[in-house]
Amino acid sequence: MAFGVATEATSAIIVALVLPTIVGIGGFAADYSSVHSGQLRLQSVIDSAALAVAREMTLGPIDPARAQSLAEQYVAANIPANTPYSIAVTAALVEANKAVKVSGQQKVATPFGVLERM
Repeated sequence: MAFGVATEATSAIIVALVLPTIVGIGGFAADYSSVHSGQLRLQSVIDSAALAVAREMTLGPIDPARAQSLAEQYVAANIPANTPYSIAVTAALVEANKAVKVSGQQKVATPFGVLERM
């Protein structure tokens, strides 16, 4: 029987050709999900830290060093226990020391390493 007209095992050949693509898409989806949930967790902690510093500002004026210290303390006390990487927090007083801007960065570990980010 000639190779070009043989029909036995065509399913196995198709699966062998398509399987790496399917596994790659699954890995990308798992990594994307991990990155997205990490971003949501980080945003939640940073937003809460900003509210904590703002609450402290209602008690009286604070200086930039105190705002930074409060934000770092709040984040350290409220990060989830299973967080593998620390969060770098930056707090700055804005609008003539009437408001605070808190930002944070965290490295994200992904299951497959496709979307490793800082």
